[in-house]
Amino acid sequence: MEAHLSPNTPTDILRDTGSDEGAQMDLFQSLITRSKKLAFDLSSIFSRSENLNMAAKGHNGDHIYLPQINMALAFDLEQYRPVFLKPLEGSVRDVK
Repeated sequence: MEAHLSPNTPTDILRDTGSDEGAQMDLFQSLITRSKKLAFDLSSIFSRSENLNMAAKGHNGDHIYLPQINMALAFDLEQYRPVFLKPLEGSVRDVK
């Protein structure tokens, strides 16, 4: 099977999915179980894009002072799947 996508198709899909917070919450709600073991992570993603309103200079363990977005992730260690993912402004500080 061949997939014919214009260069804008993935961009449009990701923008539409990313902008529907209700659909995201429904998805994660369906993934959450009564797991007793969760792992949490906060990772920084650096960007030079002028179109990311959430990107802000912030503190990170690598001492890189570029605009960044932080991604918060909760992972179910019993079911081996993510149960929560949320972008946060780059100025939100990572705690060790």
